Amino acid sequence: MPSLVIKKDNKVIKEVVINKPALLLGRGTVGNDLEIPDNLASRRHCEIKKQGTDYIITDMGSSNGTIVNKQTIKPDQLVVLKDNDEIQIGMTTLIFRDPPSMVPPSPGISSSDVVKKVSEMPLEYRLNIKDMQDAGQSLAAAPFTMDLEKKKENKRFFILYQLGKAVSSATTLKEVLDTAMYSIFDFIKTDRGVVMLLDKESGKIVPYLSRTRLQKELKEHITVSSTIVNKVVSDKVSIITTDAMSDTRFSAGMSIAQQSIRSAICVPLWEKEDVLGVIYLDNQMHAHCFTNDDLDLLTAFGNQIAIRIKQDELYTNLKKEALVRGNLERYHSPDIVELIISKGSTDFAAEEREITVLYADIQNFTPLSEKLSPPDIAEMLNEYFETATNAVFEYKGSVNKYIGDAIMAIFGAPVESKDHGINAVKCAMKILQTLAAQVDRKVSYSVRIGVNTGMVVAGNIGSKKRIEYTVLGDTVNVASRFASYRLNQFGEANQIVIGEQTFKAIQPHDIQVKDLGLVQLKGKEKGVRAYQVIL
Repeated sequence: MPSLVIKKDNKVIKEVVINKPALLLGRGTVGNDLEIPDNLASRRHCEIKKQGTDYIITDMGSSNGTIVNKQTIKPDQLVVLKDNDEIQIGMTTLIFRDPPSMVPPSPGISSSDVVKKVSEMPLEYRLNIKDMQDAGQSLAAAPFTMDLEKKKENKRFFILYQLGKAVSSATTLKEVLDTAMYSIFDFIKTDRGVVMLLDKESGKIVPYLSRTRLQKELKEHITVSSTIVNKVVSDKVSIITTDAMSDTRFSAGMSIAQQSIRSAICVPLWEKEDVLGVIYLDNQMHAHCFTNDDLDLLTAFGNQIAIRIKQDELYTNLKKEALVRGNLERYHSPDIVELIISKGSTDFAAEEREITVLYADIQNFTPLSEKLSPPDIAEMLNEYFETATNAVFEYKGSVNKYIGDAIMAIFGAPVESKDHGINAVKCAMKILQTLAAQVDRKVSYSVRIGVNTGMVVAGNIGSKKRIEYTVLGDTVNVASRFASYRLNQFGEANQIVIGEQTFKAIQPHDIQVKDLGLVQLKGKEKGVRAYQVIL
């Protein structure tokens, strides 16, 4: 079934299956089958219809046109869509997907092929270690084939296969370690076992889970030989001591003597060069309890567990990054988001720096809103903020806040930029030009913009419970006053007023301005030099 892949800023937003004979595309949900979230899209922009086996696209007389494969189509033109055709509506790209049906290959089987049903796999590979653990059954007592009984390599593979399957399907780290310890007591002759993990904050190895052959849940963790554990961690080695009481390597270990440890085996939870913890087993009654096969098997266990721990950490970090990225993308342009993410922190200490502030609001919003219904006001503001925000992101700015009908944006913070002045002015011009091009707006309104460059205090400011990145200082206040400044008695529609520092920043560029001289701003005792940008 054909579909449309919707992309914006080279990112896939979603894929929509075309399951109707006709699909109307346009801005807004009312009257459309598919909403195009783009201010340059018309309310009824274009239509895709099925004719026979083909799909035809027709422009509905949109303001900015429908572009198919970089060619603008006429309102009365019928264009047959092919697989992977690109449809451009404003800043939004849609990819038409309708791949040809694949003809299945003939079911012939060569005489050299080996064909074996999954149901014919040996029973031991179809066992579920977790089900056996929950039922209190021993994995070691599972019915084995003759080959598995004869060859210890096959048996070791079977154990690791079962553990790997259980580790990958476990939902929590505790479940992983429970299953691992269950398997250890089944196949290794040990009386006590403990898993210890590295605490990243303290840098110490601490007990996480302890078991004995007779007790699954212990109220207190087993006291282990710190001498053995420390050597395993520091040297990244696996150790067997067949008679710990007489082993000269550990003769200084107080816990060995105090607990009368006879045999011990300890392996790292290792992944490449990282040691994340240890598995420690011992026997207080018998010497020579553990073999080299036990050491190999337990070392392999340690690697499988460490890989799972690493995967959990990676997944957690990815979730955190996705959450941080989602929050940042609401206020910052994509390139700034990437810089903040690469920095690895959103903890920005307050500091003094030069930036440019852009402040834009709707002219005569209060009397205008009195004539509109609440839904119409919300639609107007969403349309306006979407246009302004897109322009801010395009010129590497950050949306600092929305204030009623106003938007405040900053350029040159939190990521430094030498071009913050010119970028802010170009952004202001883009906002007005885009709004002017939207001829099918339901409500007509004008916007006044103030732009000012200067020193501010920028950084995370607030309380322990709520903190936000913002900028403070007279530069911000002046930008706001420029936005509300009346160029004449009635106030000029769609105006941009900038300060002297901003004017100096744009002088090398081909932007026309009108010198307004010293203007008196509300709350300022002295006049402030200002300029009007001529569009």
